[in-house]
This record gives sequence, structure tokens and C-alpha cells, in this order.
Amino acid sequence: MKRKAILLILPFLFLTPCWGKEARVILQKEKALKEIRRKLREKKRAEREKREEEKSVLASLDKVEREINRCEKELRSLEEERQRINGEIQRAQREVARIEREKERLRKIIRKRLEGIYGLYRYGTARFILSSSTYGDMVRRWRVLNLLLQGDVELLRRYGELAEQKDREWQRLRDKQRLLLDKEQEIEDKRKVLEEERRKRKEILLAIKAERKRYREAIAELRKRERALKGLIEELRKKRGRVKGKGFGAMKGRLPLPVKGKIFHLHGRRKGIGFRAKEGTEIRAVYDGTVVYASWFMGYGNLMIIDHGDGYHTLFAHASRLLKKVGERVKAGEVIALVGNTGSFEGPMLYFEIRHKGRCENPLVWLALPRERRRR
Repeated sequence: MKRKAILLILPFLFLTPCWGKEARVILQKEKALKEIRRKLREKKRAEREKREEEKSVLASLDKVEREINRCEKELRSLEEERQRINGEIQRAQREVARIEREKERLRKIIRKRLEGIYGLYRYGTARFILSSSTYGDMVRRWRVLNLLLQGDVELLRRYGELAEQKDREWQRLRDKQRLLLDKEQEIEDKRKVLEEERRKRKEILLAIKAERKRYREAIAELRKRERALKGLIEELRKKRGRVKGKGFGAMKGRLPLPVKGKIFHLHGRRKGIGFRAKEGTEIRAVYDGTVVYASWFMGYGNLMIIDHGDGYHTLFAHASRLLKKVGERVKAGEVIALVGNTGSFEGPMLYFEIRHKGRCENPLVWLALPRERRRR
């Protein structure tokens, strides 16, 4: 019944953090590790989202770049058209200058004609014709006068056509130039809008890249902290309970006796051993370790359990007084309790056990006893 009770409490000792400072530290570090991993997952998710956002911005930026390129091509085409129209304007200007010269020539001719006609009218058209000496001369004068009048009419018609031609040419070129300027302005305005859009998207892209960089740096830092914390936890687990009790497993056959007294075997018990000693005799730790239990336990009286690391524990039962508390470290040979008979029907004694990972070991094999006394 007592062995079953011990078997029940030992696993609980391994799981209860308050019974060892190392266990509490490990739990704290594991909690911190979980928090780091949670943050790491969040940063990775955020970095993935930013990566997708960056792809989207890059795609839209590429679209804007293509549109800007199209506008620039169109502007170059319009520039070529403008140069062509400027050439036409120059040619038209030369033509207009020629028309002006022709108009001026005709104007002078017409003026002379008008002056002649005016002089003729002052003299008198009928008198001019009738003053002929012969009939034939009269007919000739009539015909000449008609020819002169017809030539004047033709000159006037030609003059009017040239003036109209000049006006039409100027109007055509002005209209074309105005349309070209309007088109250039429209495309230039569009290009400016696209340039502004490109600038904004580049700013967004730079911001996203900077944020992604921060996320990657945070992820790298969290991974570094994760590795360091994992290593620390592993180290703490290795050191747990054996900061002072390192190497218990190598002490087989070399452990000192826990108390000065006579060894005996309790009836029905084959796992632990008893030591008969006077009440109040000092009980000492057999190896360095940490106290993980120090209290009353049914059937064992005042019980102390020391964790030596690597799954090794020593049990001291029936003490009159327990001199160490849970969490305290003890050294080999340090007084930890006093012999008593609490919970015992055998009188003052010490019940002593060695356990490894919850299973009882033969104490006689571990204690520094003559070879013949180690045999059971």
C-alpha cells in the first residue's frame, strides 16, 4: 500500500512546477517560446499579404507604365505631324507671299486700267469712238475698248480668286494647327496624370518593400530568438534538478549512508531499506539535488523527496523533523532531517529509497557498502 502511494506521488512531482525552480523557469520559457512562435506566424502571414500586395501594385504599375509609353509614342507621332504641318505652313506662307505679290501686280494693273477708263470716261466713250476718221477705224476703236473692258473684268476676277484662295489656305492651316495643339494638350494632360499615378504607385511600392523588409527582419529576429529559446529550454531541461546533482548515475556503489544506524529490511518491503537509529539522529543527503517534496504523507510520516536530475530521486521517511523546504538545494552530506518514528510501527528509524524515473532501485547497490552487504 505504501509502495503504491509513493508510485502515485512521484509522477506528480515531475509535473508540478512549483516544486522546482527549474521547472517554473522551463514553463516560463516555453510560454515565451509559444508567444514568439505566435508572433512569428503573424509576421509570416503579414509578410505574405504584403508580398501579394506588392505583386498587385507591380501589376498596376506595369499597366501605368505601358499607358505612359503609349502616350509618349502618341506624342512623338503628334510631334512628327506638327513638324509636317509646320512645313506646310512654311510652304503656305511662301504661297501666300507669292499671291500677295501677284495681287500687288494686278492691283497696279487694275489701277492703271481704272485710271485709263476714268480718263476715257472724262473724254467721253462715244466721242472716242465717233471721232474716228473712217468707219473701219471706228470699228477698231470699238473692239479695242471691248477688249480692254473684258481684260479689266478678268483681272478683277483673278484678283478676287487670289484673295479668296489666300483666306481659305490660312483658315485651313489655322484649323489644323489648332486641332494639333488641342490634341497635344490633351495627351500631355493625360501623360501628367499618368506620371502622377506612377509616382504615387512607386511611393506605395517603396513603402510596401520597406514594410516587407521590416517583416523579414522581424521574422529573422524571431527565428533567432526561437532558436536561442529552444536551446535554452533544452539546456534547462538537461540541467533541471541536477544543477548540483549532476552525475548521480555514475555514483552506483559510492553513495554515502544517509544516517548512522543499522540497516534492516522491513517485512514485506523489498524495494527500500530501513536504518535503525536514535530519535533525533541527523539524516543527510546522499547526493546534491533539489527538495521537491517535504511534508506529511500517509503511511510515511514526515517525508522528504530530493530530485537529483536525470530522473533520479531519493526518499526519506518517518523523520521527526524536516529541515529543508521545497525548492531548496542541498549538497551531499548536508543535514536535511532528523530521525523519528512518525507514521512508523518499528520505532525510531529512517526508511530510504532510490528511484529512477519512478521505478525503485536497490539502495544496497548504490550505497558505499562492503561487496557482500550489497547482495540481497
